[in-house]
Amino acid sequence: MTLDFNFFTNFLLIYLFLFTGVFLKYFVKINEKLIGKFLIYLLAPIVIFHGTLNTALISNVIFLPILIFLISSFVCYLFYFIGKKIWNDSNANILAILSSEGNTGYFGLPIAILLFNNELVGIYIFALMGVTLFENSVVYYLTARGRYSKLHSLYKLLKLPAIYAFIAGLIFNFYSIKNIKLLDSYIDYIQDLYSFLGMMIVGLSIYPLSNLSLDKKMVLLSFLGKFIIWPIFTLFFIYFNENFFHFFSHEVYAPLILVSIVPIAVNTVVFATVLNVYPRKVASTVLLSTIFSIIYIPLCIYILNN
Repeated sequence: MTLDFNFFTNFLLIYLFLFTGVFLKYFVKINEKLIGKFLIYLLAPIVIFHGTLNTALISNVIFLPILIFLISSFVCYLFYFIGKKIWNDSNANILAILSSEGNTGYFGLPIAILLFNNELVGIYIFALMGVTLFENSVVYYLTARGRYSKLHSLYKLLKLPAIYAFIAGLIFNFYSIKNIKLLDSYIDYIQDLYSFLGMMIVGLSIYPLSNLSLDKKMVLLSFLGKFIIWPIFTLFFIYFNENFFHFFSHEVYAPLILVSIVPIAVNTVVFATVLNVYPRKVASTVLLSTIFSIIYIPLCIYILNN
């Protein structure tokens, strides 16, 4: 990722999509659930299948989801224990999610599509699978403190079409079944549509602004985890891999960094609602992190390039 005119144009376009969602929710009263289902059950599986299909199946890429899962889990439990020192209720659980789960799907994947080539998009999708596994195992268990059984968490995971699209992409890739003319003809349009709707649903989810409620302590701690600790762990891993391990190739670095610097996931608002733990406060934190990333992401890329 380099800071050039094309980068800033695409980046501003992404936020235009986001504020389009806010605008439509205010004036048209669009139901984000309908758009969400369209993304989850149709567009996302196609994008994930294509990305997995066109990614070189080398060992370092295959193990990338495990790496993402481990880093996410470590940050999550670290801030869970920090939260327990401050609160004696489910605020600690919410802090754990806010600090560790980034918006790698609706936010990160559109950025990857607009900024990366097809190979790097495919690698990013592999990383995205690590976040999906983390969300449907550690997050479900930790946030509800046992409300979801292990069997229910597995059931929720198996309901995701993205998982089957990922597996199908792996199988087709392994057997070199890649000449799918219909998909190749329309994939650019599908990816562009996913980028637009993915960012728009972020805007739809964080509105209405009038219902926001700030908790400075929650905001500061979650920002510390998501925007400082997560990226630091990522950079440490890249440093040790580059100088000692040599297990992951250079192509993995850009997608890995993008995973680490995306804002807090919109799904955390859903979890807060399920737990009945200050969903307005969580929505406020998610909104602030999304706005903050307008400056934060280009700044991170500028620092890394220099």
